[in-house]
Amino acid sequence: MAAAAYTAANNLSSYVQMPAMALGAAVSSFAAQNIGAGRWDRVRMTTWIGIVYNFVLTGGAVVLIYVFNRQALLMFLPSTGGALELGMRINMITLWSFVIFGITNVITGVVRSTGSVMIPLLITIISLWGIRIPLAYVFVDEYGLDAVWWSFPVGFAISAVAVIYYYAFGKWKQASMGEGIQAMKPAEDKG
Repeated sequence: MAAAAYTAANNLSSYVQMPAMALGAAVSSFAAQNIGAGRWDRVRMTTWIGIVYNFVLTGGAVVLIYVFNRQALLMFLPSTGGALELGMRINMITLWSFVIFGITNVITGVVRSTGSVMIPLLITIISLWGIRIPLAYVFVDEYGLDAVWWSFPVGFAISAVAVIYYYAFGKWKQASMGEGIQAMKPAEDKG
């Protein structure tokens, strides 16, 4: 029952994640172009606009699913057997935290646009493997499956705090992609 409920809830959360992930890629491109132009003011603005769009798009998808939670899950689950109620509970606990996931994706996208990829990668790995999975494992005996579902918001929140801290105080602005590329000459056209 839990596997069926999680699979159905995960199908819905994948739709919630789509705008968050797309925004992360989009702001990375915009930020990289503005970094290349030396317009750091626009990089900062890109970050804020990405976060606002995340609230509108990802948050909008979350609200839509909350309003139609039962109907959305009925596309994947039967109305009897208990999986539907568990799926609704999973959505109530986890879906809102994908807005936090989206904030993390936007800020990480901006940071990655400079070529600084290792710190965001380490933050993601630590929040998943060092926080979310152990948290669920440690608290599952006391809280049952709710420990697994609550590990999502906790992991996303810790990741967001770490990424925001790195964005504010890290050395990501000094990172450089392709040092020495400007010294390269274009290849000759032999055709």
